Amino acid sequence: MRRDEVGHIISIPNSISLGPYNGRIIYPGQSARCFICQGPDHQARECPTIRCWKCGELGHKANICQNKSECSLCGAKGHTFFKCSKSFANMTKASQQPSTSAFRTNFPTTSALSVASNPAPLQERPTHGNVTLKIITWNVRGLQSERLRKKKVLFLQKLDYDILCLQELRLKTKEDIEELIKLWGPSHSVVSIGEDSADGVGFFFKNTHVNIIKKRDIIPGRLLLVDCHYGGQKFRLINKMRHLLECGFNTVLCGDFNMVTEENDRIASTIFKESREGKLLTQICNDASLRDLYRILNPQTIHFTRFDSFSKTRIDRIYISSEIVALRYNDFVTDFSDHKVVRATILCGTDPPSTNWKLNTTLYV
Repeated sequence: MRRDEVGHIISIPNSISLGPYNGRIIYPGQSARCFICQGPDHQARECPTIRCWKCGELGHKANICQNKSECSLCGAKGHTFFKCSKSFANMTKASQQPSTSAFRTNFPTTSALSVASNPAPLQERPTHGNVTLKIITWNVRGLQSERLRKKKVLFLQKLDYDILCLQELRLKTKEDIEELIKLWGPSHSVVSIGEDSADGVGFFFKNTHVNIIKKRDIIPGRLLLVDCHYGGQKFRLINKMRHLLECGFNTVLCGDFNMVTEENDRIASTIFKESREGKLLTQICNDASLRDLYRILNPQTIHFTRFDSFSKTRIDRIYISSEIVALRYNDFVTDFSDHKVVRATILCGTDPPSTNWKLNTTLYV
């Protein structure tokens, strides 16, 4: 309840939120209004009127309704909210449908396992010049089910990417990894599994033209470090850890961080308060000169990559080192996970500075 400077009431709230619960406020002497029949003398739970939730008409129930469905969003007949073209989810899917142009149908006949363990020899020194790479990070919510594994792998192989970073693989044995690699095909992959139910991270490359220099399971199933030559550039691909970020070459930090660092990273009914982990992530990225790729392109936009009944948060991210240029960002909803697929295009590499130097004689008077 808000009052002006002299104490007069200027606003009376009619709703209240207690954590995840929302409710109406009915003041003493105020008549309750039924939202079914709009009657002022009773609430909906006491209403004798029958209302169809399918078409919105009174007098019959939805299980015997012969009318067309009415959309609760746009009011049109013939479809529900879930199929409404004006809903945010459907507009997002329509505008950000992943390209299938990069889907390869002719795979080499080389064994997937032998390629994964013995990649083709490449030049050991990276070339200089600009390289454009497309990176995707996604929490897949499990690949332990053989049926869902096939569906998700087929879906992922159709995406347009160069490097794919997956979390929550939920694989438990080496046999599970081998089955995934066989299903994935000859493209190179690095997988780390752990003991907890939500463990399992991995990097998957679009083709075999990658040379893995070093692989470290810092925290098995949680924190994976890979140094590699790819596209003529040297990369360190990791999750989270400060001393792993200061390596002197291109760094990409991506994954499901499960935290937000500013108010624009969420849509929720609760008041934003930065967590200790969020402050630590910000400090680590600042110390290592890592930048939030989405915020480079969208400094003030409120956005999210994960959603549930109570909140929407941008916890799936890609951080890049200062030498990398952010070109494009997009994400899209799938039927497989409550996390969006996050995709970005970056520009890496510049010509090295000349080793020759020249005395600036203009400094002398």
